Amino acid sequence: MNRQKLLVTGGAGFIGSNFVRHVLQSTGHTVVNLDLLTYAGNRESLDGLDPARHLFVHGDICDGALVRRLLAEHRPEGLVHFAAESHVDRSIDDPGAFIRTNVVGTQTLLDAALDYWKGGAREFRFVHVATDEVYDSLKAGEPEFTEQHRCAPNSPYAASKAAADHLARVWQRTYGLPGDLLDERVPGTRPRRELIEYVTDRPGHDRRYAINAGRIRSELGWTPSVDFAQGLAATVDWYLANRDWWQRLRDGRYRSERLGTAQLT
Repeated sequence: MNRQKLLVTGGAGFIGSNFVRHVLQSTGHTVVNLDLLTYAGNRESLDGLDPARHLFVHGDICDGALVRRLLAEHRPEGLVHFAAESHVDRSIDDPGAFIRTNVVGTQTLLDAALDYWKGGAREFRFVHVATDEVYDSLKAGEPEFTEQHRCAPNSPYAASKAAADHLARVWQRTYGLPGDLLDERVPGTRPRRELIEYVTDRPGHDRRYAINAGRIRSELGWTPSVDFAQGLAATVDWYLANRDWWQRLRDGRYRSERLGTAQLT
């Protein structure tokens, strides 16, 4: 069994504590549980958990120094983010507390997690737990929400959770994409992303390719031995180790100039 360590926020709440119990009962993972123990958290929900595999930390997700210390000390493979101010009625009376915890707290976690990931924890994952209340109210005849529903929160609580959802998406889209793997392997030079040059598409340009490998799997029993990320990393490593081979290609007639843009007449 693959044993991992998770940092769980809000793990003393109703959903969070049940998640922690499920992880400990069904896997070999260990859990570091960060919870502020407000009205939404109950320490008794964690009674009976194995202290060798469950560490409770009383603290605030808005405390960036604490979050960074926990990441550095425990080196988790994942952060599962449940912590949030909850209950619509409370948010109407005190919206500021919801903005602080649900929005600023989420940003604090994302910032710390991003730095942790950049610092070498390349297999690390951030899991943000959302709520269906960001989707407005179901209309007559609608059986359930899907991800295709528009985001239209109707309370300060729902708005703060929608903001947290957007932050999680933006941190992944803006900061979380791998940096073309060469920057990790050949540091100290100009980032490769800055070397991207946009050129005119060739005539008949295909935007994307994807194949279904189901037939070769079912008829020949073939399965890939590595996933795409592993294969890409191995390819980059090969090219770095065999510069003489590909350098000769660049020394010939082809100088990386743009080809294939001739217009038909």
